[in-house]
Amino acid sequence: MTRPNDVDRADAARVIEPMPDTDVDGHRRDLERRDRILQAVAYAAGRLLRGGDWERDVDAALTCLGEATGVSRVYVFENARGPGGEVVTSYRFEWTAPGIEPQIDHPALQALPYETMGFGRWARELSQQRAIHGDVNDLPTQEQALLREQHIRSIICVPIFLAGRWWGFMGFDECVTDRRWSEPEVDALRVAADVLGAAMQQQRAREALLHSRQAYASAYQREREAVERLRRLDDMKDSFLEAVSHELRTPLAGVLGLAETVRQHLDRLPPEQVQQLTTRIAANARRLDRMLANLLDVSRLQRGTLTAKRTWVGAADFVRDVVRECDVIDGREVVIDVQVDRLHVDPAQVERILDNLLRNAVRHGADDEPVWIRVEAVGDDDVMLVVEDAGEGVPDEYKRLVFQPFERGPGVERHRPGTGIGLALVARLASLHGGRAWIEDREGGGASVRVRFDAARLSGQVEPVRTF
Repeated sequence: MTRPNDVDRADAARVIEPMPDTDVDGHRRDLERRDRILQAVAYAAGRLLRGGDWERDVDAALTCLGEATGVSRVYVFENARGPGGEVVTSYRFEWTAPGIEPQIDHPALQALPYETMGFGRWARELSQQRAIHGDVNDLPTQEQALLREQHIRSIICVPIFLAGRWWGFMGFDECVTDRRWSEPEVDALRVAADVLGAAMQQQRAREALLHSRQAYASAYQREREAVERLRRLDDMKDSFLEAVSHELRTPLAGVLGLAETVRQHLDRLPPEQVQQLTTRIAANARRLDRMLANLLDVSRLQRGTLTAKRTWVGAADFVRDVVRECDVIDGREVVIDVQVDRLHVDPAQVERILDNLLRNAVRHGADDEPVWIRVEAVGDDDVMLVVEDAGEGVPDEYKRLVFQPFERGPGVERHRPGTGIGLALVARLASLHGGRAWIEDREGGGASVRVRFDAARLSGQVEPVRTF
């Protein structure tokens, strides 16, 4: 658009005449205004470029520019894409001189479509890095109505570019008097808009750098965690192979050795000795079968293919049968306290829970102390199965860890019986019954392993009985 103070450069090239005194004074005033604006721009640059958040400092920058230019209003518009893909612009920030009505809440100035509202020329000029300025009366008719509604008499708008893209514009309104915008002033205000764009770009670069650092740190942390998981998996694999090979080899060696003895000396062995040998063969075979079943069940539980098939069982008889069939009791006293009548459970799975807890208590309890089993009602429907021993107990830092596969408590000797999957199986089978498993300290010393699940019909107190 042609500026009011533009000079016909062709004529100026043909005739060079001395500048009149009035023009000299006007030019001096233009330069003084430019210098004040540049001082304000320097201040704004310091606030915007040294700060960490341009939106936090933009109000102070607009205030300084408004006071330096002596205008009525300074503001910033930001562009966006409307629903139909057209370019729209919205009033984002504003400073107003005393007595000037703010326009930041004007509804027509939010998501304003340039073309539809008659400001298509502005979009074309500003996007080409050209300023819009002049008296409102000199602007195209379609642009005047909205500007007059804001009581604007003279206006200048300079584009803001961000990384080579037209982001929006900075505007300066004069609402009190008519104003001519000189070329030095226009150039200074362009610098102000460039400073604001540079502050935005700097913040984006800083945020991108911070994001990349955080992403790198996160990736590094994930890599460390992955390495740690792999290390733990490798340790678990070694522990598993060592424990399982030892556990399987021991009963397998017993089966093979005893079977070979029977095979070689069957005709010379008395019937009672043959009976003893075959009983030991059967016990070792059952031990092998139990370990393999535990391993298979852990695998099925991890894949989610194992479900609970519930039925009603008599609680006291069920517990006694499991204790009677457990081959590790070996004369150890077991105190059974059953306080419910029946259990609605998957009998095979709860048998595995109780059998593993009983073996764990015998393995880690004191040899001269009993093992305690208690079945009690909790709430209206739940049952808690408690198995306690008088051993050394479990330190707090291991109370959750021991329910992970192949994890064993502290101080467990490398070749001590156990694969480290018994309590993991207990926790997962408890989950199938809508419950959970955990460890507490037993009053008087030792461990109290507790399993809670929804499976009870209540009855009166049953007196504790000492068996086995």
